[in-house]
Amino acid sequence: MELDRTKTILASHPRSGLNWLRYCIEHFSQRPTPGFGKLVSEGDPVLYRTHDVRKTSGPETSDCIFYEQGRYPRFVRQAMWACRIPFTPIFPRMILLVRDYHANAVRSEWNPSRYAVNVRAYDAFEGEKMILYYEDMKDDFAEVERLLDFLGIAHDDPFDVDAHREKSLSWYDTKGIGLSARPGTLDDSQRTRLQQDMRRRIGPCMDTLLGRYGD
Repeated sequence: MELDRTKTILASHPRSGLNWLRYCIEHFSQRPTPGFGKLVSEGDPVLYRTHDVRKTSGPETSDCIFYEQGRYPRFVRQAMWACRIPFTPIFPRMILLVRDYHANAVRSEWNPSRYAVNVRAYDAFEGEKMILYYEDMKDDFAEVERLLDFLGIAHDDPFDVDAHREKSLSWYDTKGIGLSARPGTLDDSQRTRLQQDMRRRIGPCMDTLLGRYGD
């Protein structure tokens, strides 16, 4: 698949609700989203997506290249990251989907580094952008509709949210992805250490973008 630079890219840490968003996007647009097959398997994807803006894969994967510098040799990219040299995003529009990092941290695939780089990338992004919070989206379908509006996807048809949500969860079984194991909990000292670590990794934009998750 040839990279289309006019598309929107969505960044999210795993286990943040993207499965549901992909389902809704494909249902209303009748076009695919990259990754494991969902409702629609053929056609031009609505958007691209990545779990980590540092990745350099093709657009058909769940880790689409995000920065122009992603084509540089790995040692060059790593040196630039270490020096905090600004990278140039490829795409004109970006969506960031985030979940409370306390909840992510007790689930499978937790990686504080990629959570942090996605948030920092969104903060630095100068194109058109929107942020979507898992907790809002889970409780209010209007947040999903806001995303569809951002993507220019009509959503006027009747839609039984509860029934479709159950159907979207069945993808985990049919595709062998697997739901997260029942999560544990963080005690007070673990929460404090996690918050300190995330603040160190994310920096000043943590308050503006993730302030709702502080104690």
